Amino acid sequence: MLKRAFLATFLSLNIIGTTPVAAAASAADGYVTGFVPLSNGIVFFFQNGTISGSHPACDTGGLPQRWALDSTTAAGQSLLSILLTAKSTHEILRIVGSGTCPTGGNSESIGILVTDDVQ
Repeated sequence: MLKRAFLATFLSLNIIGTTPVAAAASAADGYVTGFVPLSNGIVFFFQNGTISGSHPACDTGGLPQRWALDSTTAAGQSLLSILLTAKSTHEILRIVGSGTCPTGGNSESIGILVTDDVQ
């Protein structure tokens, strides 16, 4: 199920035109540990993975394991679906940041989201 969800997210991110992953993006492998949904559709989520790579300059929230997505878009809804499934099934995810903070202001957005069963 998560393989199909990954494919849907990959396609939606590439077809809808999300910003490509920047070289200065951060990355982490780990479990989703929590969510903070806001009334405007922004969802902050946390992951327990160790961050590698560089945080973008805009990521000033002081919470390196916090990421942001916009659940009002089709791409954001696909990502949120995968995150919720991963949380409920205790699935490890690899998150590669976009290198930008267009959604949460001070939290990096997702560039690529990969489940641990994708080779």
